[in-house]
Amino acid sequence: MIRNFLKLSFGNAMAQGLQWLALLGCIHFYSAAAYGTFYAGITAIGMIGILSSLQMHQIIVVARDGEEVEGIFRVGLLSNLLVMLLAVLGVSVLGWTGRVRLDPLFLWSLGWILFMAGVARIYQGWFVKAGTFGLISRGILIRAVILSVSQLALGWLGVAQGLVLGTLAGETAALAYMATRAESPSLRGILRWAGGRSLTGLLKAYDDFVVGGTLSEFVSTVAFSLPVVLFGWRYSATAAGHFSLSHRLIWAPIAMVGLALSQVLYKRLAEGNPQTLHQHRAFRILWVSVGVAIVATILIGWTLPGALKPLMKASWAEAYAYMPPLVAWGLFFLVSTPYRVSYRIFRLQKIQLIIDMIFLTWVSFLFLVVAKRLDSVPFCYVIGISGLMHQVSLMAPIVLRLKEASHFRDGGGTC
Repeated sequence: MIRNFLKLSFGNAMAQGLQWLALLGCIHFYSAAAYGTFYAGITAIGMIGILSSLQMHQIIVVARDGEEVEGIFRVGLLSNLLVMLLAVLGVSVLGWTGRVRLDPLFLWSLGWILFMAGVARIYQGWFVKAGTFGLISRGILIRAVILSVSQLALGWLGVAQGLVLGTLAGETAALAYMATRAESPSLRGILRWAGGRSLTGLLKAYDDFVVGGTLSEFVSTVAFSLPVVLFGWRYSATAAGHFSLSHRLIWAPIAMVGLALSQVLYKRLAEGNPQTLHQHRAFRILWVSVGVAIVATILIGWTLPGALKPLMKASWAEAYAYMPPLVAWGLFFLVSTPYRVSYRIFRLQKIQLIIDMIFLTWVSFLFLVVAKRLDSVPFCYVIGISGLMHQVSLMAPIVLRLKEASHFRDGGGTC
């Protein structure tokens, strides 16, 4: 497990390092308002992408045979294409009514990013199943290189939509790489419709993933992403740009590490007996992980702004103030990773959905009511602390389940 995690982490670290450097370069070519609009758009399609994937990237890890794998890809292609077209059409209708004003190039670029990122996610699920983590790592690195170079080059050339076009180029390159690997299912097999379980039969067989898992992940993602989308609505486009920059600088590496950790843990835990999960090392170091997260929050949260200051323009100084609470939230997100993965192992997605719904309701209340009474920086602290408590609340049911399993395993149960 450690070797696979290191493979993914190395590729992720290289990719994130490139994107960090590119981001610090991009702020010299793009305005805070432009970056805020771009990041809100990317965040929005990240939320929509949860619905378009239908958890196919999770289902493929536990698929039984080759024909079922091809069926999963088939469902993923159709659902991603359909949702992409509906999303673009919906926003276009709003544009025609004058309620939303987006450049058509920006809108269609987001649509194709949504589709390609969704399909690439399914390929990543297949590579997790096959244990070929090096391919995932290389795909991520290719995406980062093309994306970073394209965004910088287009910004230097003065292309207004350089941020979204650079992202589109990166997603295209990553998907092309993964789809053409010899280890990938054949495109011919994916596109043919003969043989194997029907698409409706496949959806019914994994309805706990398709319905419960999708809803839970969607609600969780919306609750996490809502601050980025709504910050400009509650405050200003410039404040949204500063908040988005901080959010990106903090959460991009955390999300990368969290994704690598969750992919490796999911494969490892799914292969074992759920009744013996309490013996796994990832669950035996809970309090050590919490302690490390607290110390790291203090060290990183208060020193990172000073370290970044020489690299950033003075006009972006407001972004520093948002960093400490986002660091705390992000580090506790990493601590909770084994517990969030375990919801799929125990098939407790409905419980996770309830917890995420409560958090989403709370975040909505914060923006509708509390944000009216606070400036943007204090409000960011409220959001960060709320996000941290959300991660703790997600860990609690799994901790109880693991304690129950340990109790019965040790002979404390009754017949």
